[in-house]
Amino acid sequence: MQDRDFESATAGCRVGLAVKGATIEELKRGAIFSTPDAAKVDTKFTLRFTKNRFYQEVKKGVFHGTIGMQSIPVTITEIYDHTITIETEKPVGYTTNDTFILLDLNAKKLHHIGNGIVS
Repeated sequence: MQDRDFESATAGCRVGLAVKGATIEELKRGAIFSTPDAAKVDTKFTLRFTKNRFYQEVKKGVFHGTIGMQSIPVTITEIYDHTITIETEKPVGYTTNDTFILLDLNAKKLHHIGNGIVS
């Protein structure tokens, strides 16, 4: 923090990490540091979904999603009452109860489709 060494940091602090043996490809934006069982990686997700009440109609197709610091294209493949299934081209890291935010970047007005948690 501010070019000084610390043993720990509190939530909200900007920190830099020196990670031995890691490559730039392994540490891209959205990388997750966790214990082995704390985080998961997948390309297909079924979400308990809450639609933004001001967004028109949720349809299948390619949209945009954010999860943590990751911002990626997603494809909505299935739509149910309060669940949807999305797929990504590349694996996405997430932890239990992380919220996925779905966006329609091509919408003329409202971009926020809704949000969901992996069920």
